[in-house]
Amino acid sequence: MSLTNSNVKTFHVWLAAFFVGAIFLGGVWLGKITLPISTLILPVFFMSRAQFNLRLPPACVPLLVIVVVILIQFGMYLGNPAFRWKSDLAVWLPVAFAGLTIVALRRASISDRMALRSMIAGGAVTAAIMITMIVFVPNGAFLLPGQDAANVEAAYAADVERTTSRPIIVQPLAQDPASIDAENPSPQTPSVAAPAGREAFSPKVGDQGFYDLKNRARSFLGLSNYIAVFLVFLFAVTLFSGLPLVAGVFGILVFLTLSRFGIAMLVVVTGVYVLRSKVNPVKAATSAAILCAVGLVVLYVLRDAVPHMPHLASLMARFEYWRSGVDALRLHPIVGAPRSVYLIEMGYSITWNPHNSILWLAVNFGLIGVAGYGAYVWIAVREIAKAAVSSSLWTGVFVGMIALLAWSFEEIIVLTPAFELLLAAMYSLARASRRS
Repeated sequence: MSLTNSNVKTFHVWLAAFFVGAIFLGGVWLGKITLPISTLILPVFFMSRAQFNLRLPPACVPLLVIVVVILIQFGMYLGNPAFRWKSDLAVWLPVAFAGLTIVALRRASISDRMALRSMIAGGAVTAAIMITMIVFVPNGAFLLPGQDAANVEAAYAADVERTTSRPIIVQPLAQDPASIDAENPSPQTPSVAAPAGREAFSPKVGDQGFYDLKNRARSFLGLSNYIAVFLVFLFAVTLFSGLPLVAGVFGILVFLTLSRFGIAMLVVVTGVYVLRSKVNPVKAATSAAILCAVGLVVLYVLRDAVPHMPHLASLMARFEYWRSGVDALRLHPIVGAPRSVYLIEMGYSITWNPHNSILWLAVNFGLIGVAGYGAYVWIAVREIAKAAVSSSLWTGVFVGMIALLAWSFEEIIVLTPAFELLLAAMYSLARASRRS
């Protein structure tokens, strides 16, 4: 009997390790939907009767608040012809993935060494795929249908045009916002939202080569910026785990994505690491994230006073997305609205997002959803911080996670499947690490 129990325990350890590594692999196309590879493993965890326990980890409670918001939206907009719940699953499912991961891994416990190896292995596979795409595969070829923003936008615009009387504008922002007369806007000018998967401005001739090269970085995880998100996380984890050469490789890979904010996060993480003997990394990373967030908000408020500088063009364009997000939030501030509804109301394209995760949460789930998700992140990050007290691995996990949350102020990172799986898994394994 003891041998059987030992074998079962070993199986669950390896299953949890495979789950963690698979997070970094990305998704797979299943005919009509793309699902993260890790989610295909989740059902195996629930084959154990021990999982059917009504006692939920604390982080599940605020996630249930968001579930309640979704149910309220479903009831409010069920009769609205613009409401297409199947389309809205893209926003809703990551919340479900997070909750299921927390429940599935609540009894899982793997060593720091195995967790580290799993993450490195998953990152290495994605890195190999990305390099292959950069070197051998031409632009315009994608691993998953949803990565081709142009086709997704065109299909959505055609579908909406067939079913509604309001056209959807899919071209990038071309007009300088400073040239718009705020007091006398043209009534003939529709609301324009640039596609989320591309820059909000047309690249100049000198910039075209940069974006052509940047767009070659693709994998099953996503495109250049999103791949860089997870490479930065792995850089932090391996650096604090005493593997500087491996961290260096992940740092070089971030440079290959040409993600400017990713490179900036490398500098921040490196600074926290260098100062670790003088300043507690948990406090240093948290302070750096707060400064980053406050700095971006100040820049947004003072954006009209900021002189035109070419290297800030992308950041300034993202601030225009912020403004479009604020406009969308004004329509449904308390519980938000389904994405399918507010896209029609605002005349935005299917790939629109406000390039700010807090606004993204607010538009989709209202201020109640922001509060619920904020509580969830607080619980998860606090648990990781507790594990970091006695583990260099979890110190790296904390610093990496805080860097991603800071980054999310100008990029949509939260409410994406891979990130929600990663945060939920790190929370669960941090709890298990402290217990053991």
